[in-house]
Amino acid sequence: PVDINKINHFGRPPETRSNRSRSHSRPRSRQNHKSRSSNIDFKALGIDGCCLRCGKGNHVSKECRVDQSKLKCSSCGKSGHVNKVCIGSLLDRKSRPSATNRIQSYSTPASSPIKCTEADLLHSYGVSHIVDIYQNVNLSRNFDRYYVDISVNGSPVKFEVDSGSAYTFLPRNLYNQLNLNLPLLPSTIGFRSYTQDVFVPDGKIQVHAKFNGHGIEDEIYIVPDNFAPILGRVWIRKLDIDLKSIDEVRFSPNCETLTSGIHNIEDVSARYPKVFEEKIGCIPGFEVSLKLREGATPVYHREREVPYALIDRVDQELDSLETAGIISRVDTSDWGSPLVVIPKPDGGVRLCVDYKIGVNERLINAHYPVQKIDNILNSLRDSRFFCRLDLYKAYLHVKCDQKSSEIQAITTHRGTFKMNRLSFGIKTAPADFNRIIDQILRGVPKCE
Repeated sequence: PVDINKINHFGRPPETRSNRSRSHSRPRSRQNHKSRSSNIDFKALGIDGCCLRCGKGNHVSKECRVDQSKLKCSSCGKSGHVNKVCIGSLLDRKSRPSATNRIQSYSTPASSPIKCTEADLLHSYGVSHIVDIYQNVNLSRNFDRYYVDISVNGSPVKFEVDSGSAYTFLPRNLYNQLNLNLPLLPSTIGFRSYTQDVFVPDGKIQVHAKFNGHGIEDEIYIVPDNFAPILGRVWIRKLDIDLKSIDEVRFSPNCETLTSGIHNIEDVSARYPKVFEEKIGCIPGFEVSLKLREGATPVYHREREVPYALIDRVDQELDSLETAGIISRVDTSDWGSPLVVIPKPDGGVRLCVDYKIGVNERLINAHYPVQKIDNILNSLRDSRFFCRLDLYKAYLHVKCDQKSSEIQAITTHRGTFKMNRLSFGIKTAPADFNRIIDQILRGVPKCE
């Protein structure tokens, strides 16, 4: 493991460490040792506030719980730390004189972030080191994000407070909108996002920031448009921002705070409650008709036994589907496929139907092309924001004609029910559903 008290030893070039080893017997004072260790600028190395063992930014070395024997640096080959916080490698890399010159001569459009490997950045673009951002990002909707208004050269900007990032970022479009008229200085730092994409910022500017009477002069990095304004740890500390004090802050609707247009999903769901409620709807204007092979005859299979411990929950699910009009009880039926009950981790049950033993082999295959990922990515090119919608119990939103409802009939311990909607397990369901969704979304730009 890396001993902080011996950090100067690891920071020296190889030849210097060798000389020190030969003169190890020479005494030196504790005070002299401390003064030399303090000469290392951790902020310049990009590891200020990071654990000098595992490299994470949410704790210090003495609080690190990672097994040090499992940590090995790919730069120096020593155990006890990782490449990101290898002092010797960082100092050696920082001492290369050509790094700054190369990065100053490189420019890139705001809409074209550089995404490449770490080695490419270090050797091709002259980046002196790479810093991880969004280290502690949590995408769960159960955790609220913190937002705060910061005055940047007199203009209010809404930042997301992210203690997982050491640096503060401003997207290029917002930088242009603010009309700061400040020179864009070159940056020799590359960044790695939580998606592991490595990129070079467009540059950095020196600004005056103010929050609740606290004013600072500091750097802010200008990044491509697809990033949100992020307030990092350095500014959080300098502006004396207390997360508890801003937890309940709500921004006034009259406030002209500049933002990149990112909204909280909870706000959107509150505005359109019917769209987000967990309820099975019905797609108007579409109806599925299952086609039988020539000479196909009906087949009926008796119900399967349900474990006694699950009967009550299965009954509740059947009652819910019948109340919603998804299934209807029938007294007689030539068709019947057995209900299959699958317990869910949350204690509920999932009702499935085994159509493989009879119905599916009697259906004519339905063919409809499914979009390839390359075509989808090409269609979404130049997009800045992305949203994924998951339709609750998707197939059940599609109506079936009377004949298809009878073909999909299910047998249960409570009798036989016909399916009034397109059922999961029907082999033609994916093709029929994709065809309907494509017709609905046809003409909507950048929607796949």
